[in-house]
Amino acid sequence: MNRVRIATITCALIGAFLWGCSEQAPSTVVQIGTRAITAEDLRSYVLGLNESQRSHQEGPAARREYLQPLIDYHLMWLEAQALGLDTAAAVQRQLERKIRRHLVALYLKRKPVQPPLVEEDEIKQRFERQGLHSTLERMTWGIMAKARPELEQAVAELAAGTPFGEVAARYSITPDAVNGGELGWLRVESIRRMGLPDSLFYDLPLGVLSPVLPHAAGFCVVRFTEERPVSYFDFRDEILQELQEERLGEARTARAEQLADKYDWNLHEPGLHLLLKKSQPLAALELTPEEERTPLFKFTGGQVPLGELLDQLKNRNINAVVDSAALVQLAERFLLQPYIFAAAVRHEDLIDRETLEAVRQSLREEVVLSQLRQQRVVASITIAPEAVRRYYDEQTERFRRRDQIDVAEVLVETEEEALAVRRQIEAGADIAALAQERSKRRGARARSGVFPMEKTSDLVPHILAAQPDELVGPVQVHDGFSVFEIVRRQQGERMPFAQVRRQISDMLRRAEERERFQAYIETLRQQYANQIQVNQQQLAAALPDDFLTAF
Repeated sequence: MNRVRIATITCALIGAFLWGCSEQAPSTVVQIGTRAITAEDLRSYVLGLNESQRSHQEGPAARREYLQPLIDYHLMWLEAQALGLDTAAAVQRQLERKIRRHLVALYLKRKPVQPPLVEEDEIKQRFERQGLHSTLERMTWGIMAKARPELEQAVAELAAGTPFGEVAARYSITPDAVNGGELGWLRVESIRRMGLPDSLFYDLPLGVLSPVLPHAAGFCVVRFTEERPVSYFDFRDEILQELQEERLGEARTARAEQLADKYDWNLHEPGLHLLLKKSQPLAALELTPEEERTPLFKFTGGQVPLGELLDQLKNRNINAVVDSAALVQLAERFLLQPYIFAAAVRHEDLIDRETLEAVRQSLREEVVLSQLRQQRVVASITIAPEAVRRYYDEQTERFRRRDQIDVAEVLVETEEEALAVRRQIEAGADIAALAQERSKRRGARARSGVFPMEKTSDLVPHILAAQPDELVGPVQVHDGFSVFEIVRRQQGERMPFAQVRRQISDMLRRAEERERFQAYIETLRQQYANQIQVNQQQLAAALPDDFLTAF
């Protein structure tokens, strides 16, 4: 049972609770210890399933298939209660934290904070203050090869006077090869993302070829031919978003401080003194349950317990012991907004009692069952490094980049023109030469009529369906009619192990978690088998054949 299925069950049970308050007693389909599944629960669950989750079986088999996840859900609850997870202090704090997040989102939706608008002059000032106006970008060209000897041969041809574009087209394994190795206008951040040193960007003179440099995909050389300062408009939107987020944060802080005054938010000195006298790193501090409940702050209608602050510090790995003023400031930075905005929802009656109770019940079940899964399934999973490597070695085709496909294409306005072009090519005309002469595709002349597939998005489905050396068309696309032929198809290179190691580890962990979770559910079914009593008559009445057929 995955998290989506648990959420579906939770919503169904809460929906049945809210709508099932009638004078007629609910009919019990299954009794599991002290817990019951009613006909309303079961129907609400089934009606909430999407098409992919519906049973392909009929009659009793379909009823059993729909009922089993609900039974498993209640078995998990019985086990969680047996372990005391439903009342554990840490789980209760996690639950209250989720409820606060829900209430804060509700408050900010109903009482939105409106920060001041950002003026254009402020964006320009930030642009200059950060020194971005003096940032350079350089026109960059590159050649990359898998093996060093190949690249050294390319460098030798460059030294002999062969044009850079010709050498790049012949040796480079990147899609930019068809553009003569042009990488475009790059800033130092781009060079850094390529795994190359900053010094290359700043120190390599214009027109000078770099030394052979190692790269994750092999070896490369680059050169810069022009440079220019970056444009203000290259950074404007990014700076605007940064300033808007700062303003929003400041406005929310101001609102929280206003509410703190309104609701008499105050430091509770005994709680602060209790923390300070422990004289231990805060994130490693252990308190008794009673000490964890000691208030650090109090306000109208609520308080902030010490246990909540310690959870926040541990989650952020903050270990240093600080003085009292710094500790109070740190605690308010983490806790004031969530507590005071959640309090405002209650004080301003932004949610009614019944809805809040439904939210609490839903989140409580999510937190408790998540904790059960964490303790009984997830915590014991360890993925060995050798298993990750073995998976990579065995799945030889899975971790490849997309094939590099180049097409020669002639794009014209009408189907009649396209048919005439096709006849010329079939009679022996060179498709690339025709493309340079007649194609409407932007850049056709500069690219000698040959494009990497990524530059022809409207043609991609047709390219993927075509065979090498097959003349295709006319194909109607957005700007006219196309005739094309695949002239180069190179299998995508395999991604380095280091690049996909984390992805493989996550995949193996998820697979192991699914397997172990299913095994755990099987143990619960056996453990509680004598407490499960199914009323077959009520089950058939809850999901009659005509309902299943119509559904």
